[in-house]
Amino acid sequence: MIVLPPWREVTTDDYHSRNFPETTIGSAFIAQTAAAHELIRGQHAGEYRIRLVLREAVDLKPGKRSNPFWVFDYQVGADDMRACADEVVIEFKNGRREVVPIYKTAETAGLKGGGWAGGVVRR
Repeated sequence: MIVLPPWREVTTDDYHSRNFPETTIGSAFIAQTAAAHELIRGQHAGEYRIRLVLREAVDLKPGKRSNPFWVFDYQVGADDMRACADEVVIEFKNGRREVVPIYKTAETAGLKGGGWAGGVVRR
């Protein structure tokens, strides 16, 4: 039986540049990247699996055209987190959560529903 490492839920509060307001823009970006890479290092060391939780109330890009079901309409900060997370979840304002399929290989790139909450395209 294969034993997988435990999940570690990560939100943008754990690494985003907005958490470093006392620094300059460049320093905040460097600090954000360093924090994200530290989380990814722990994942690669086998300490945990990363579940990235994007919150509609906090991370959805402002604007009337933003779609809360589309993962790429969220301010993720370091794109490495979205790419390296084992699982991406969108948490809606009502508290409901949906897993977002992120296809990472050439074989799965053509599958429908990638990037959409629950794998269902909603426009």
